[in-house]
Amino acid sequence: MISAHVSWPSAPLTNSLVRKALDRLETPVNFVNKDEIRTALMPLQWSTYDDIDHELLLIRRKTLLASSYTFRKALIRKHFLSRIIENYVKKNPESVLTQACPRTFEIEISFADELAEMWTDELWELGVELDSGSSWWIIKP
Repeated sequence: MISAHVSWPSAPLTNSLVRKALDRLETPVNFVNKDEIRTALMPLQWSTYDDIDHELLLIRRKTLLASSYTFRKALIRKHFLSRIIENYVKKNPESVLTQACPRTFEIEISFADELAEMWTDELWELGVELDSGSSWWIIKP
């Protein structure tokens, strides 16, 4: 049996979806409070970053599972999300994310004339892909 501490205080929908997902596991899940997770045999913490017991994670890092998105803003800012996916795929090349997420090109410029120089160096691959006409593109300022 898994003992799970699930806590999304400001997101009741997320809280209910996580609980429903855990209820579908073949292994039975016992939902416990934050204090009870410390003594559980098969502990799982799935909550907001602020509600995770980080000290317990350090102490029981080989037996405790935890899930939380530490960098909250990364999910709402596309360039942060693309960087996180890129870093994850580098460490896990067999991940489904290698095919599930489109390639992202970050362009940071202060003045429009900087773009002309970038096409010959940093943006060469982007130029080739744009010229091929085989992809859709989203440009986000």
